[in-house]
Amino acid sequence: MRGTLTHFASELSRRRVVRVLIGYCVAVFGALQGLDVMVSRLELPGVWMRWAVIASLAGLPLAAALSWIFDWTPEGVVRTAPAHATPAQPLSKGQHFVTWAVLAALAAGIVWVTWRDRRYRAARAQLDEAIRLADAGKLTESLALAVEAEKVIPQAPAFEKLWPEVSRLVDITTTPPGAQVRVRLNGADDSAWRALGTTPIAAARVPILPTQVRFTKDGYVPADRAMWRYGPYQVKLDAGLYREGEVPEGMVAIPGGDMAWVPLVGLENVAPGDVPEAFVDRTEVTNADYRRFVEAGGYAKRGYWKEPFVEGGRTLAWEEAMKRFRDRTGRPGPSTWQSGDFPEGQEQFPVAGVSWYEAAAYAAWAGKSLPTIYHWARAATTWASPDMLPHSNFGTGGPVRVGQSSGVSGYGLSDMAGNVKEWCWNSSGDRRFILGGGFNEPIYMFNDEDAQPPMEREANFGFRLARYPKPVRMELLADLPLERRDHTKEKPVDDAAFRIYAGLYGYDKAPLDARTESTADAGRWKVERVSYTAAYRGERVPALLFTPKNAPPPWQVVVFFPGSGSLHARSSEDLGPGSMGFLPKSGRALVWPIYKSTYERGDGLNSDNQDASRNYRDHVLMWAQDFSRTLDYLETRPDLDKSRVALVGWSWGGALGPLIAALEPRVRAVVLVSGGLEFQKTLPEVDPLNFAPRTRQPTLMINGRYDFFFPVETSQLPLFGLIGAPAQDKRQIIAEGGHAPPQDLVVRETIDWLDRYLGPVAGPVR
Repeated sequence: MRGTLTHFASELSRRRVVRVLIGYCVAVFGALQGLDVMVSRLELPGVWMRWAVIASLAGLPLAAALSWIFDWTPEGVVRTAPAHATPAQPLSKGQHFVTWAVLAALAAGIVWVTWRDRRYRAARAQLDEAIRLADAGKLTESLALAVEAEKVIPQAPAFEKLWPEVSRLVDITTTPPGAQVRVRLNGADDSAWRALGTTPIAAARVPILPTQVRFTKDGYVPADRAMWRYGPYQVKLDAGLYREGEVPEGMVAIPGGDMAWVPLVGLENVAPGDVPEAFVDRTEVTNADYRRFVEAGGYAKRGYWKEPFVEGGRTLAWEEAMKRFRDRTGRPGPSTWQSGDFPEGQEQFPVAGVSWYEAAAYAAWAGKSLPTIYHWARAATTWASPDMLPHSNFGTGGPVRVGQSSGVSGYGLSDMAGNVKEWCWNSSGDRRFILGGGFNEPIYMFNDEDAQPPMEREANFGFRLARYPKPVRMELLADLPLERRDHTKEKPVDDAAFRIYAGLYGYDKAPLDARTESTADAGRWKVERVSYTAAYRGERVPALLFTPKNAPPPWQVVVFFPGSGSLHARSSEDLGPGSMGFLPKSGRALVWPIYKSTYERGDGLNSDNQDASRNYRDHVLMWAQDFSRTLDYLETRPDLDKSRVALVGWSWGGALGPLIAALEPRVRAVVLVSGGLEFQKTLPEVDPLNFAPRTRQPTLMINGRYDFFFPVETSQLPLFGLIGAPAQDKRQIIAEGGHAPPQDLVVRETIDWLDRYLGPVAGPVR
């Protein structure tokens, strides 16, 4: 046996097989590496790599056989002489070692290349599944798969389209730097925290879904921040950290800033600009806290009761007011106590049943203040309501221990939604604001303003306190007279008045002068940038037209009206279909007009809140005319089916949608996502309340139960009731979500609605 192996090794050496195989393997290895880079970078089909490996393996025995039979010499290729004609020279020990090492390396290389191919194919399958999940609105699952796939094929072009759909990049800094950063989805439990790094952090990838961010650093007070779904793809997040001892015990530092995106319904237009920083209690004032005030003689010392007692326009004497502030047994204390004490075992429950005056007196005793409504709203982060409300104490029989509910605000404050309502400083006439909603109230009260007589002591009335590093400007403490609309008590105008209003939206059908500015291939659809003359002032309306590749023309058309974020953006150059991408994927054309005041057509209007000004009225006329002018353009395109046109409005577009649809009989179906009636007063000729009954097209409304802009009871349901479509042709879906309903629900229900009222898409849709 030993002699046979020795002879075989000698023959290998004599016939130069080893050298040929070494050269072959080196060449194949280099070629496969180059192909692997091409496949990854160009996202070529994975089968290319698989067939290359198979061809390389098939060529190996062929190269070995040829090198055995022939010899490559400087004189040319010659047949190798038989062994008896050229006696074999014995191999040295070193030659034996090199021979077997080369054979082992060859085998290892083959195994490695095969493993690499399998790894690539697995990653490519993960990426394909991530894209499918993103299309279905399952963004968290999609992101998890995409992150794993990126480790293997980071240069795949598909990531460029996928990342903005499921994630965002965030640059994180702190003052001072060196803080540890952890993140988790809003509403997740403590086990979901994952480390992100140490500040400063550049381009960290986090979910596009609402996310909590926590900063910790030795010697400093931990700080929380939150990011919500809306906003640019790449954002900056900065947090100022306080040294231990700089933040009062039990309080949270709330940074200053304006009131943008932290609204309370009905208060959107009254915020007086910049709101300075404040420290706000992490929890509501508890029974145990309040008992210390009572035991300290709080009800007997006039110095704590600084405001005059007013009820029904009459000022009460000190003694008369104190008689009103008694518990169930006539002792000084909250209305929910008895015998001068709270119920057994409820030390850490929020104090409840206190008037505004009692809350203000306790604040004076504690050296703090009742928060202004602006500081309360900033601390509450009402925009996070879809993640806070399901985990908050609403619709129950009573309060629970403070901090027991997991529905924390974006700054980490507990129970700002539900449990007990919280008195604030500001007045509205003879009432005082009390915000957040109580345990026995509907969830929309978290986002609604509420003001109650300051002497009232209901069982769900409580409070938390604030402390201000600097004196508060008087305008932040001022009275706020509110004129909030009650849509259930308003009546739309009659037909005669409506005809007059509708006539204001007419325009001369001047030549369109339509132009195609550019075209581009975007993978699953084609993008055309077009423009045409507006109905006013000699302006032009740009528009983006996304046409599908998976269905033949003429295509059904969906005209989109976006949310108010388009009022703040200043360029549509990189604008894609975003969350509406499912429409061209369904085989329909999507048209996104660049309406007046949006993107590059900005003109100084930066709010979608309606008002009673002529400026706002003129803008509504232009928005409706831009929409109608877009339909004029569609009629010039033979590849678009002008008889099958739908309107999809999102948020701002969902609120204006009924007005536009009522004016446009060319629209066959309507989908309103996250829409409702606004609470600000406006001129009747631009009030959607007057137009909704004339919206007779089949209409689908998709809303969130926790919508902080358009609450269910006071905004969504009144609009749905006014829609003029027959009962069988209108539908409302109220999902378990906030202002943005779950994307998979929006996709499914919108496609079903369009299939039903525009008809199924013709041709193959993959």
